[in-house]
Amino acid sequence: MVRWFSRGVATVCLGFVVGAGVSAVLVACVSEDSSLWRVIQSLRNSPNYTLPADADRELARFDAVYREYAADPTNTKEVKQFRDAFSRVRSDYLRPVADAALIDAAVKGVRSLDGKPGTVASQTVVEAGLHSMVASLDPHSVYLNADELKETFISTRGQFGGLGIEVTLEDGFVKVVSPIEGTPAYRAGMRSGDLITHLDGESIQGISIADAVRRMRGKPGTDIRLTVRRQGVPTFDVTITRAVITVQAVRWRTEGDVGYLRVASFNEPMADGVREAMRGIRDRLGPRLKGIVLDLRNNPGGLLDQSLALADDFLDSGRIVSVRGRDPGREQVFDAKPGDEAAGLPMVVLINGG
Repeated sequence: MVRWFSRGVATVCLGFVVGAGVSAVLVACVSEDSSLWRVIQSLRNSPNYTLPADADRELARFDAVYREYAADPTNTKEVKQFRDAFSRVRSDYLRPVADAALIDAAVKGVRSLDGKPGTVASQTVVEAGLHSMVASLDPHSVYLNADELKETFISTRGQFGGLGIEVTLEDGFVKVVSPIEGTPAYRAGMRSGDLITHLDGESIQGISIADAVRRMRGKPGTDIRLTVRRQGVPTFDVTITRAVITVQAVRWRTEGDVGYLRVASFNEPMADGVREAMRGIRDRLGPRLKGIVLDLRNNPGGLLDQSLALADDFLDSGRIVSVRGRDPGREQVFDAKPGDEAAGLPMVVLINGG
């Protein structure tokens, strides 16, 4: 499965997502015209992969470490899950990766588990291997099981519980992409570029981004202590109280004869919000409208289709983005349709490192 996220409008990050059982869990809760639905169908209909002998020999190394650590080493269902994911990565990832490198990363992930050999749940062993293997591909690739995949869609719906902070991984630590405006993390002074090294005093170096997010989320009203490394200042702790986070994706106002449009996140309500904002700006200024300022600063990304919608709103024609993989026949191209919300008026787009 491929997860599409965008950082801003022009740069697309492709995360590689694989997980047994995801199709059955999610297909009932998405519409048939959504990108997610099409992805789930492609996963359902994916062919069986026949692996060469060399790949099977590498898989035998993972089988060995699985038997060493798993409390129930006879559970072949879990091993099949790993084999399916391994096959998909080696056939579908953007560029070929050596089988030995993939298995080395998976074995390393299993051996980093806290549990003693022979005592770890089978699913935990396999997921440790998959998290480590997929994370070794690039900074934007991640393995998600069914529960973790469902979790990724919470923030894109515009409301979720937690701190109000968008994060990624960098050098084994959790890096703040951006605090979301008006949230507990924003009010606590978290900044783009901050590295979070500990949660409640416990080091999080090397854990998956999904685990880090899960730990930071929790019941509204409860506190969590973050240890933060910020360039130019000593490492410090900050305590933040969790809350229900409601992301207002779009805000607007007018400044003289200029319309100001702030897009804080590419979540599901964004596209409708932009069009409503542009109607409000035109209604207020009428023929006096001289230009548009589009503010994308500290926008941490979100859904690809929403970023495409934003670009298309202000482009009358031309290529917005193309997505290429290892198979040239599967290239996806997204072109602008006629119609410009700004009606040809001058625009300024504000961006920054967040």
